[in-house]
Amino acid sequence: MAIEQPTFAFDGGPPGLATCKQCGKPFRRSRLHRKFCGKKCFHRFYNQQTLRKLQAARAAAGPRSCPRGAPVPPHRRRFCDGRAKERIKQSTRESYRRTIQLPGVAEARRAALGVYKKKNRDHVLALKRSEKYRAVERRRFQRIKAECMRAYGGERCVYCGSKQTLCLHHVDGDGKAHRQYLREHVHGGDNWYVALKKLGFPRTPRLIVLCKSCHLGHRPDAAKPGFVPSDFLLCIG
Repeated sequence: MAIEQPTFAFDGGPPGLATCKQCGKPFRRSRLHRKFCGKKCFHRFYNQQTLRKLQAARAAAGPRSCPRGAPVPPHRRRFCDGRAKERIKQSTRESYRRTIQLPGVAEARRAALGVYKKKNRDHVLALKRSEKYRAVERRRFQRIKAECMRAYGGERCVYCGSKQTLCLHHVDGDGKAHRQYLREHVHGGDNWYVALKKLGFPRTPRLIVLCKSCHLGHRPDAAKPGFVPSDFLLCIG
């Protein structure tokens, strides 16, 4: 005995056909509860529905206000103007600096970062090789270097007054020992400008600001014949 297959008539159309809830086109659906002709209409319908709910919630909440209390224009998302956004970012950075200075916070963060780097070594190496990461690091290095120059006498050479290719010079000639100490005792001591900032710009050993040309005149090998200034341990112009 043959089993009679059930037939369905949806939306007044032929059996097995339905109308898409988004675009209104008829389609043959394979499941009884299907309401859309495809994934595109499905996502478009629920995205529009979410947007309508969000707009209704914003209308019920009234005009938006900036974190500092000023009204937010319709073309902006959270802040009343660009300057307010920068002020909020600056306050967030200051709050982070205060938090990181609490006892044990920096050590715990450093330990957690070390564990993450070991587990995700390939991802970290790929990130460091990217051009975006290198550009950020260059800007960070130039900012820290400028802070060091201002802390040790200003952003100009003390001899000729030049503002180009500046570097720090050890007056007493103990630069090698100083750099070795920073590598062994200060986290991040390989970049000694960063190490000086972490130590609070110490006054010992004595440091002055020189340009690349004046700094070469103080090197003991500068008077040797055939000397080529191809490598500078202190000077990164």
